[in-house]
Amino acid sequence: MSDQSPEFGSVKFTRKKLLQRAGLLVAAGLTTLLSRGTAPNNIDNFSDQRPSQTVAVEGSFKREKVSGIDLYGYPVGLNSTDEIESLNVFLDQEFTRGKTIHANPDNRHQVRLELMPQKQRNLQLFISDQTFAQFESIGGKEELMRRLNLHIQVMNKMLSDLYPSVDLRSSLKRVVVIREGLLRGINYTEELYPLDVDGRWDIKGRDFLIRSLSSDQGAYIEKTIVNGKEEEIDYGLIHEWFHALFSYPDEYTQNFEGSPTVPTLFIDKSPGIKNMSYWAGYFLNEISRRGIRGMYTDPRALRGGGFMSNHPDDPQSTNGILGMHPENSSIQLTEGGKPITAFLRVSKEISTWDYLTGKKYIDDPDSSMQQSNNPVKLPEAMFAPSKKIFRINQPFSENVHFLYPQGWFVTPVTPSNNLPSIHIPAMAVNMAGLAGRKDANFIVNLVANYTAGINPSWRKQVIRAYGPKEKSVQAGFFAEMAVPGTPIVIRWYGE
Repeated sequence: MSDQSPEFGSVKFTRKKLLQRAGLLVAAGLTTLLSRGTAPNNIDNFSDQRPSQTVAVEGSFKREKVSGIDLYGYPVGLNSTDEIESLNVFLDQEFTRGKTIHANPDNRHQVRLELMPQKQRNLQLFISDQTFAQFESIGGKEELMRRLNLHIQVMNKMLSDLYPSVDLRSSLKRVVVIREGLLRGINYTEELYPLDVDGRWDIKGRDFLIRSLSSDQGAYIEKTIVNGKEEEIDYGLIHEWFHALFSYPDEYTQNFEGSPTVPTLFIDKSPGIKNMSYWAGYFLNEISRRGIRGMYTDPRALRGGGFMSNHPDDPQSTNGILGMHPENSSIQLTEGGKPITAFLRVSKEISTWDYLTGKKYIDDPDSSMQQSNNPVKLPEAMFAPSKKIFRINQPFSENVHFLYPQGWFVTPVTPSNNLPSIHIPAMAVNMAGLAGRKDANFIVNLVANYTAGINPSWRKQVIRAYGPKEKSVQAGFFAEMAVPGTPIVIRWYGE
């Protein structure tokens, strides 16, 4: 039975008019406020036995509690952006009542920083009416909300299991039902976010979430034991929530498809699906330290999910994290622990876009020099972001963006032969910077007899990182490098 009030959305107000009606205008101008969110879900003691209940709230808005989650708009669904804005204004009013706000009330980001829990990120879901209808035969809204809550629970477990352990947590704040046609045309703009949430995700039609939750289809679905019961968990969905809530970039942008002169590169765990890398732990700890919040609600966040940003000069931005590296960095090539006399050509990898295609290489002439016992210093230019012009049809994007290097490769040239280039992923250098190292010599140690026994058929390099979580090392690596300041060792494998 619907709890939708017949008055809901019947009169269309602007945000300013609604706030005037609520008595929230102050002398400084239009005030937009928020409240503290609820505590994050307990990752060990989740209960799915809570009954649904309808709760009357002020005005024409009502909410329904389903599995402990606020549900709005069920089952009809909101049918206009005016209705969405009306609900947002009501939520801002409800969650800020009685609170004193010191930040500029017109600066939604500053208000969030002041009132939101520092270590919690709140998610809001827009779910289409068609999506809800698909669940009528398999438990209805109770089953859908239960499964969504399970994903939050698994996400928080992933955060706590990272090394170094991360103190951030996620919480599913509410679900809003939207008409399917309207939802397909909504963009991720700041105006469509209530002030008490950090990120949003849309679920519409038979997208990958529904395929995964209602059948065996779906590319990233794994059966996982949660609360002692086997459940279908969509790790692709959780991956997207990491972007939205924590400004977490796609690590796989560091991978390379290969070229006639440079081997293909794949970094183990770089997809960030279920098993996340050590770099994720260091990166998200820095996100926590800086207090950076959601991708679309914090101006310091990344845009687009990759290594791209439109504010690289802000040292407190997420892009500032990607640019962290030891002030004095050098690279050294050894074989069996002994320096190799060779010329090193160090090239910076960037791309015209921040995924796998269109990568370019920039050679710095100062980094190509003879190496004997001395490391080769990496000039600061090798770490600088490259200015790029993008024309992206998305409201949060600007034309000018900056892209940090996604890695480097070194080409050792010995008197007897030219050896294949060796990829140095950005995450390795970045981890040393995040660990606080000011000086770091990155020593790439080739296994003994590498130069004599190199297999010319190797066209792919697979990088695996080993640290406190691994109990054994896979055999067959041809090179290894300890990350200075960390217990992490990176090993290269040829295929």
